[in-house]
Amino acid sequence: MKLTERDLEVQAAIRYQENLKQSQEGYRRTRKERWSFPIEVRVRHPLIGEVIVPGASRYAAILCACERCHRKYTELHGAEVEAL
Repeated sequence: MKLTERDLEVQAAIRYQENLKQSQEGYRRTRKERWSFPIEVRVRHPLIGEVIVPGASRYAAILCACERCHRKYTELHGAEVEAL
């Protein structure tokens, strides 16, 4: 059976929605893991001052600080991170 162009478009749309749902679930899972880490660190940057966030790694701490201060990672990637 040969698929029509419309059938191919429908299948592509279904695959796109499935992939989008999986990526959103993955993001929610990693965000939950990032925020539930038991060790807190201090993140300092001239744009945000100083914030205390959970820190599994330097990258995770900066991501948490970005979320808390409503900034993009590219704005804070040079932030100083230190353990409390």
